[in-house]
Amino acid sequence: MDTALKTLLETRAASVNDIADTLGRSPTWVRTQLKKHDDLVCEAPSALNPRMTIYYLPAPQEPVEATGPGCRFCASANISAAGEIGTFLGAATVCGDCGKTYNTFSGEEITPSATTGVKKKRQPLNPQYKIRAKVEAVQAAGGNLSFDKEARQWIMTAPGWNGRRETFTALEFSTETPQSLGAKIQVVVTLEAQG
Repeated sequence: MDTALKTLLETRAASVNDIADTLGRSPTWVRTQLKKHDDLVCEAPSALNPRMTIYYLPAPQEPVEATGPGCRFCASANISAAGEIGTFLGAATVCGDCGKTYNTFSGEEITPSATTGVKKKRQPLNPQYKIRAKVEAVQAAGGNLSFDKEARQWIMTAPGWNGRRETFTALEFSTETPQSLGAKIQVVVTLEAQG
């Protein structure tokens, strides 16, 4: 967070427009900076103006020097290990009263953003390589598999189905395998050949 913005929010509560005017920045820049700070307090609506949201930073809490085994922040004896030994939180202590987590050895507070890690990239339900394998399996069995964009469904047809077609939603299509789709085509083609 920008140091001027941090100083302003530590000294008083302010709205986005107030911050922008005080710092000489745009409201968009202010909103971007506000999103970057975890400890930011947001109150909506404010007591000053019922239609305005105000932001401020709480006063930094100094750790309490514990005289014995207890929480560094509130001196409570209700503390426990935050995780298993050998993991990231294995060297951390969590307080049952104030809810803070801190490094057992250095005493530094561990923020929730440090423990969450990196967000995983969303994986597609039907990746292209799986779609290609399913289409090839259906074509090898003598059928046709296509995607109807308007209906947002997969459509499978075969020469002996007399206009009948089988449809799949994206979720249903993701549960099918190339072998299961090929087998569905083969069963109908075999029955048509026999009868």
